[in-house]
Amino acid sequence: MKVLHVCYSDFDGGAARAANRLHQAQINAGIDSYMLVVRKTTNDSRVIAVDKKTLLRVRVCALLSRLLLSRLTRSNPVKHSLNVLSTGMSKLINKLQPDVVNLHWVGDNMISIGEISKINAPIVWTMHDMWAFSGCEHYDNYPELMRYKFNYQPLRENKLIDINRLIFNYKKRKWARKNIQFVSPSKWLGECAKSTAIAANRKIHIIQNPIDHQIYKTVDKMIARQLFGLPKDKKIVLFGAMSSKTDIRKGYHLLDKALLHLSTRNTSDYALVIFGAEKKEMELTHGFDTYNLGVLHDELSLRVLYSAADVYVAPSLQDNLPNTLVESFAVGTPCVAFNIGGMPDLISQDEMGELVKSIDGEELALSIERVLHKKNDHDFICQISKSNRSGENIVNQYKSVYDHV
Repeated sequence: MKVLHVCYSDFDGGAARAANRLHQAQINAGIDSYMLVVRKTTNDSRVIAVDKKTLLRVRVCALLSRLLLSRLTRSNPVKHSLNVLSTGMSKLINKLQPDVVNLHWVGDNMISIGEISKINAPIVWTMHDMWAFSGCEHYDNYPELMRYKFNYQPLRENKLIDINRLIFNYKKRKWARKNIQFVSPSKWLGECAKSTAIAANRKIHIIQNPIDHQIYKTVDKMIARQLFGLPKDKKIVLFGAMSSKTDIRKGYHLLDKALLHLSTRNTSDYALVIFGAEKKEMELTHGFDTYNLGVLHDELSLRVLYSAADVYVAPSLQDNLPNTLVESFAVGTPCVAFNIGGMPDLISQDEMGELVKSIDGEELALSIERVLHKKNDHDFICQISKSNRSGENIVNQYKSVYDHV
């Protein structure tokens, strides 16, 4: 079986990393897997970068789309993708003659909505956000929450063109007869998709993202801290994501409130480590030593950093199945997160960390403190990760979907 994974990048961004890990796991399992990408960052010979002509089309179409969207989506600051201008991507896909096309993150006009309907092979679509079943938005946001549930009914007193409504209906029409099945890494996103006219009558499979436990395994905590120049005598709270401090969905402002609450009594006991934001010299945050390590691109650095931490905190307000928690659990580090999105799928047992029931900085602080002061069984956390997200396990689940489609 020849599988073609279509994703904007092969490793740049959370969705790309998840897609690449699935691709590698399938190769290891003997599946003839390839990736087709716009931005290639690895030296994998099975990752095919688009030709220069197609690359230019994608970039020009993306620029035009962003200019249009900037005038039509003022109420929702999250990422939007129009994807109405053809780039020739469906012709490239069909030329490769895959048995199954596995779509991943295809925003920024990588492939148009119309071109998706022209792919010859059946499609399995791994949803890393809401774009596959919504309008232009990759996540919904106040004041336009869950419009996808109600077929984007017209907004009252809307002076702008309702671009999300137009695109939602265009997708529904274009994909009505296309053989597409969806995979959701989290139960939450699967339920969101199920409530829409685009995905309601299609099969939606819940399959988590894999992690390579040969790469992500525990490093001795003291050695890990020495490698990053981190203090050996403090409890380390780790936080990180793409645009970790600037993306409002990642919730850094709530972590900041939690640290303010903790600072009343514990500033000498804890240290904060941040990755994914601007790299800086050590500074103080509400009295806590704070280490801003910048963006980490390689798996080894991430493995060592998660091993150095006592707890990973994900204060996200909206998230599917974040790689950060998957990576943290693979090395045995417990996590704290709000009870939203795909977090309950990951923090499914008390030993894995703690789910914060209310989205509140003080409640987050109390959960962090509890996890830091209990004896965490790192081997148990690793074992749960292996049983739920091993490459072999996830590949077998995907193979069943491919066989079915």
